[in-house]
Amino acid sequence: MCMEPAFKKRYLGSWEGFELLLSFNEALGKFIHSHSNWPPQRFALQVMTEPFVNIGDWSIMTARQWEAVRCGAPTLILFLSSDLAGNMESLKTKEPVQNKNVCYCFTTCES
Repeated sequence: MCMEPAFKKRYLGSWEGFELLLSFNEALGKFIHSHSNWPPQRFALQVMTEPFVNIGDWSIMTARQWEAVRCGAPTLILFLSSDLAGNMESLKTKEPVQNKNVCYCFTTCES
């Protein structure tokens, strides 16, 4: 999901907003699982790109997000990002989740 800054501030900047985002992630996972004709290995979802203004530790927040999607789509390939602007340096310090259907990504705008 690529979200506009105001959206991120609302849903990542408060626990109340974050709980709403988790509900959305679970519903999205269920929707994808029940409405997709593609096998799980042909479709992937990036849970969040370039997170910032986070109310808490991003490692915990991202784990909760992928767990919410997993409730509805247990075999869907998920891409998770690092904190801040989704940068590679932050990604190197991240503890990977133990799930064979999870990949990690980063964002770069450097030349």
